Amino acid sequence: MSIIQAMLINGMIIIGDPLDATGHYGTSCVGAPDAKTAQNAAKLGKRVALLVKKLKQP
Repeated sequence: MSIIQAMLINGMIIIGDPLDATGHYGTSCVGAPDAKTAQNAAKLGKRVALLVKKLKQP
């Protein structure tokens, strides 16, 4: 929680992984991603993009 608090103080937005992807472990890999990792990264990217659309100012 202290890390999240520090991020919020510095104006960052925290978004979690989609639960149908990796749950609370995050999307990461070492080297080239396998198909499952790439799919989970795409799900996270979609979640971030949807948040950006919601936050977009007219």
